[in-house]
Amino acid sequence: MNSPGPANNPGPAPRQAGIVAFLAATTGAARSGVVATLAWQLATAGRAVLVVDWAEESRAVVDHLRPFRVGARECPPEVAGALRAVHRARGGGQATGLTRVEFPEAEGFVELFDVPVGAGADRLTVEHDPVADLRGKLATLGYDDVLVNVPQGAGTGVVALAATLSDIAVVCFPPGLREIADAAELAAAVQGKTPVHVDLIPVVTRFDSANESRRRAVWSGIRLAFGQSLGRGHTVADALVEIPYRSWEIHRPMLPALAEDPADGDLWDRYTRLSKAVTGANGPAPVPPSAALRDRYRRAFDLPVSSRPSRLIVAHRAEDRPWGDWVRARLEDVGAQTRDLRSAGDWLGADPADGLLVLVRGGDQDDPPGVDAALAARIPRHIREIIPATTARAEARDLRRRLLRHFALIDRDDGAGTGIAPVPGTTAHGVVSLPPRPGPFLGRGDDLDRLRDTFRAGEGRVVTVLTGADGIGKSATALEYAHRFGYDYSLVWWVPAHDRAAAHASLDDLSVRFPGERSDTGGSQRALDVLSREGPPGRFLLVYDDAVDLAAVADLLPDGDTGHILITTRDREAEGLRLRGMAEDEAVDLLRARLPGLTWERGREIAGLLGHVPLALDLAACLLAERAESSRLAREAMVDSARLAADQVMAAWAAAPAGPVVERMLSITMAALRETAPGRLAALLAQACAFLSPKGVSLGLLRSRPFLDRLLDAVPAAEAEPVRQDAAEIDRALWLGERHGLFRVDWGHNHQLRMNRRTQEVLRAAMSDGERAARQAATLAGLAGYAPTEVEISAPGAAERYDELAAHVATSGALESADPQVRRWLVNQTSRAAATRRPDVQRAALATGVALLADWADRFGAGDWLRVRLAGKVADLHRELGDPRAALRLTREALTSQLETREPGHPQVLIAARGRGADLRGLGVFTEARTEDEFTYLGFVRALGADHPQTLMAANNLALSLFLAGEPTSALERERDTYARRIRLFGPTDPQTVWSQAKVGFYLSELGDHNGATMLHGALQVLQQRGPRPDHTELTTQWRYGVALRRIGPERHRVARDRLATTLRDMRAELGPYHPETLACGLSHATALRLSGSDTGYAVKLARGALHGFTAEVALPSTHPFLALCGLGLGLALLAAGDTAGALTETATAAALLRERLGGLHPWTLAAELDNGLVLARSGDLGQAVKTTEAAHADALEFLGKDHPYTVAGAHNLRLAREGVDHGWKEIDVDVPRT
Repeated sequence: MNSPGPANNPGPAPRQAGIVAFLAATTGAARSGVVATLAWQLATAGRAVLVVDWAEESRAVVDHLRPFRVGARECPPEVAGALRAVHRARGGGQATGLTRVEFPEAEGFVELFDVPVGAGADRLTVEHDPVADLRGKLATLGYDDVLVNVPQGAGTGVVALAATLSDIAVVCFPPGLREIADAAELAAAVQGKTPVHVDLIPVVTRFDSANESRRRAVWSGIRLAFGQSLGRGHTVADALVEIPYRSWEIHRPMLPALAEDPADGDLWDRYTRLSKAVTGANGPAPVPPSAALRDRYRRAFDLPVSSRPSRLIVAHRAEDRPWGDWVRARLEDVGAQTRDLRSAGDWLGADPADGLLVLVRGGDQDDPPGVDAALAARIPRHIREIIPATTARAEARDLRRRLLRHFALIDRDDGAGTGIAPVPGTTAHGVVSLPPRPGPFLGRGDDLDRLRDTFRAGEGRVVTVLTGADGIGKSATALEYAHRFGYDYSLVWWVPAHDRAAAHASLDDLSVRFPGERSDTGGSQRALDVLSREGPPGRFLLVYDDAVDLAAVADLLPDGDTGHILITTRDREAEGLRLRGMAEDEAVDLLRARLPGLTWERGREIAGLLGHVPLALDLAACLLAERAESSRLAREAMVDSARLAADQVMAAWAAAPAGPVVERMLSITMAALRETAPGRLAALLAQACAFLSPKGVSLGLLRSRPFLDRLLDAVPAAEAEPVRQDAAEIDRALWLGERHGLFRVDWGHNHQLRMNRRTQEVLRAAMSDGERAARQAATLAGLAGYAPTEVEISAPGAAERYDELAAHVATSGALESADPQVRRWLVNQTSRAAATRRPDVQRAALATGVALLADWADRFGAGDWLRVRLAGKVADLHRELGDPRAALRLTREALTSQLETREPGHPQVLIAARGRGADLRGLGVFTEARTEDEFTYLGFVRALGADHPQTLMAANNLALSLFLAGEPTSALERERDTYARRIRLFGPTDPQTVWSQAKVGFYLSELGDHNGATMLHGALQVLQQRGPRPDHTELTTQWRYGVALRRIGPERHRVARDRLATTLRDMRAELGPYHPETLACGLSHATALRLSGSDTGYAVKLARGALHGFTAEVALPSTHPFLALCGLGLGLALLAAGDTAGALTETATAAALLRERLGGLHPWTLAAELDNGLVLARSGDLGQAVKTTEAAHADALEFLGKDHPYTVAGAHNLRLAREGVDHGWKEIDVDVPRT
């Protein structure tokens, strides 16, 4: 085959290429396919072909040749300049790349100039010299043939280009009489313009060769049109080339002469006629493709074939399975059948495979097991390929291209593999969350192969369970599988399943990764819904690690038809892939990897004692390495140090009490550590970590003063003092513990310690009862000391500490502790959960808090001070989750208990009273809530001052109660004061300052001031910068901003509608479909739909849904004002939908309920009366409409003022009513607020 880039080949004088111009006067000539097929046929004759494609057809020449692309190179600069001089592409540039195309069984090749889109005839020069210069350069580049696909048409530029540039002009045209005449006219124009003779070849395309009568008519037209153009001695019969179409090529760019079986047609012969016309009678003859190549090409285009697909065997080492799978997938992508050498079966028999691919690492001298000379002799075609040394896709692309060429396989979409699949060694190409690899993974090759085979064998959703004894390596094997094969998934997610709270938290974090997915649920369930419905693009892998049993995670698995799910479980009765001890050679390799001087025989002896259990082997390997290092420091030779280390470990094993291998080996390790002071500290640290989360412990916690102080209480003063003076000493202990295999330390990005759950269990069980109690108490005291106090709960960094501590609440035993400081930590931890404004976190904390309240009542009494405080925090959770009744019960209990021991003005009493005000608001008792909140606010001012954060929270509550009680102007004044104080104290970007800004914007908007929308938008922009997941605060602000936009006027109704639709979707996902704010947002969206004229039927549905949700799901009492607001919104929606009678019933009922509950002068009552007047007018009762509107407007004018939006709307409606007009009235929309 000719070498790449003929222009770069040294030689005497470059050969002169014949330049062939392909022209078409009209569309439909299919020139690109003709040029591509001719170029391929010339390459089969061993010719080097250059294609310049300037035609603007729907399919470019390169599209037909795409399966055979192998790469690209730069165009020679002088040629690029000449091209630009002839044709200026739109956009000002001419691409300068050359695409390389090579064909199986062909000695020649094709290169194409990449020409940008927009290469029209109007961009061509009409000057002679630039074209003549380009001709000279193209003719001497070293190609045999240059095929130029010129722009369509018969304009001056096209004619001048073809006449000056080409030796031969091929004029293509479809078989219509008009098209034939146009083509002949174009041919004559070119010949008339040429300075020298140009041979003319007419090519009629896209005709039906089976229609003989039609063919004769076309022939007659062509003879008549082209007779004069061909010149003397040339007849149409001699010159004309007919290229019929085939039905299977119409909708896809391909090479039909390669795809057609000679028994079914004569396309090869017709193109051979064209080739001879281009190259001359003495040119080399094209070589027909073999039947095997034709079948592979047809298979690539889903055309029927008689032969079987290529059968290829792939051989590799066990650790190279990812590359083996990757290569097999790429070969199967193009129609080959593949098998791993382990499962080759009958492909090694009498009818062997067509090819063998041996994958090796660079530098490997030996082939993988099973590959030998006898195997290679049985298989006709084999190749040895080096696995790419990096994860760069360019290397993988080159490997794929070489394999396709070697086995003569064809990819119809992309021969160069520019869209190459993710390669082994990279992480999942979408979303990934995995613990880090603890280090090199040794062994388990057969188990990983079984696991991989199980997943690959299944179609769609596959659930696989890993079982086995404790310490056998289930988690490590699952983790290695996820890392090793993660490249093959679009999502890989690790779910700690040792307890349900941890699993829910992990799945909830996953739900954040689906921001655009619709779901009516929130948190972890939302993630499961999305994965069950369709999942991310491509396959996903979920690993549920350390499930107690399968039932514990059954409801946490996604349904659906896609995805791979891997569960590791302690349940030995579960069916699945059972892990046993490591294979002997793998176990010895693990030991010798840590201690290279260990002999095989001694390693085999130690591995046998340990039952080949991975955890015990790892502990032994670490201890062997430590003992050997001590010997080397004593200047022993490596072999001697390895022998001495093995002797010491064997002696320790013999002396240790009998028991399970992990327990026995861990006791030896702990005893070895306790030989030195740093080792004793490492052992103590390991015991403390045995009570912490197996998900990981932050190094910040372990290094903190409170944690260290409690840890060092158990250390002799002389050993503790250096650590107290220099906390960095703890890092020595951390490193020593890691070297002994007790845990893994990630000093990098994750910055945490991780201990195997089985190691934790064994360490706890190995302690005496007294030692265990002391270590657990010290650990709990350290955690409690690390937790921020009540006054620090909103300080910078406090939230992150509480979030970190949440993982240790259950595992540490904190819930069973009687230590007041630990219990205080739990109270504040509950307070932090309420403040997260994340419903998933709040729901989990609520379940824990309710159980803890009952437990503490039994153990410490209902009036216990810490229990009373916890009751207030659990009430906060109920309130945040939309259950004011439950919150009020707990708040009353807490308030009563506190007043028995505290004066009414004590801050803790005031905090409980503030909660009671919120509960009263939630229950619709607005006047009483206003009184409670005013008392609370003044109490905080006296107790802590006007600027204290607790006072500012009380001021916020008072503003809200003022608004709900019908005093929006006073609410605005109070919140403006709070906002100003927060800016002065905490700055404009503090979360609470931004929240206060949003509230000011809300009150302004309710009073008809459109600046409210501006303030809400500013607050929303700040909130959205905090992360990809909208929290409760951001969702509420989005909702209020959408309402504020709606209130601006008709010009913003559609924008408001779309924003509220998005917010409603997100609220359903995050808060749940029946959270009070989700229901209220649904009512707001119904209003926006109605006002924008979008979908009144859906508006009615949403309004009914809000009313039903508040009644049946939230269980508000029938007299709650919010039900009246829902009825009012429903009435207006019914009116828009044409149900006037239904509307009148709803608005009249709403007005009556509001009048009874809030009084006749409350703004909401006045709004309902005015809306009722509007509905009366629409129903034809103008007389009653006038009376209702007059009364409501008079009250609004007196108590709200003439500029209030309700008063303005009332005046407008009253004028129309008096004029007898029943349309054009202004509706007043009242949204259900948050409480």
